[in-house]
Amino acid sequence: MTAKKWITAALILSLAVSQLAGQAFCACEEYPKAEAPAAVQADTMPADGETAAESELMETGLTYGVLTYATSSGSVTITDCDKSVSSVTIPEKIDDLPVTAIGNDAFQDCDSLTAIAIPNSVTEIHSYAFQGCDKLATVTMGSGVSLVASYSFSQCVSLTGVQLGENVKTISGYAFSGCTSLESVTIPNSVTSIGESAFDGCVLLSSVTIGSKTEKIGNYAFQNCDSLTEITIPNSVKEIHSKAFQSCDKLGTVTMGSGVSLVASYSFSQCVSLTGVQLGENVK
Repeated sequence: MTAKKWITAALILSLAVSQLAGQAFCACEEYPKAEAPAAVQADTMPADGETAAESELMETGLTYGVLTYATSSGSVTITDCDKSVSSVTIPEKIDDLPVTAIGNDAFQDCDSLTAIAIPNSVTEIHSYAFQGCDKLATVTMGSGVSLVASYSFSQCVSLTGVQLGENVKTISGYAFSGCTSLESVTIPNSVTSIGESAFDGCVLLSSVTIGSKTEKIGNYAFQNCDSLTEITIPNSVKEIHSKAFQSCDKLGTVTMGSGVSLVASYSFSQCVSLTGVQLGENVK
């Protein structure tokens, strides 16, 4: 690089750069030695394999009764529990800090857990939080929850019903997949998206009410829901993705709202009991 080009590069850095991440210019063997401008902040990128949220954790491994938790930015995330516990009511606060999240894997494979009460303070239920809790039958979800992340309740084979919080916006992929005892679910009006395979394999699911703001039903969302006999898709839904209702053996009636424009490939394939379907007037 010529001196003129190096000066130009240095000037751009001094005017625009406020942060240089680690190894930003790694292996630039012929690049002249340069000093970072004063405005550049220290590298705050997470370490390899660490998420941004994890890098902000201030204290970890703290305990409150049967719960293990971490604190970050003035709030609490539940990270683990005593695997022998049978019933848990998560507190709204621990040490005067609000409990706002249930972390990845926090209650995963807690085989004795039968009931969980999630307070209004919790806004996020993270991936695999309750996966594989074989005896979990009752979930009461507070009004603050906006995210039900992927696999959060998957393979909870004793779960018969779930009261979703009224402010849930996203039911992520596989959230309730393989909940083979789940009989009914009401999707709140706040939900905009039902993720891929969200209720896949819920073989006893016979009653589904989809909220009035849902816009997308993802791939495989209700695949293999063998007890589902009818479904009404509200006007808000725009897209029914591939295999959304595939192999719902007892599905006999589909009423489709006027907002639907996409009925994707295999979305109702192998619905062997389907005798009638009212397609939306805007299906393209």
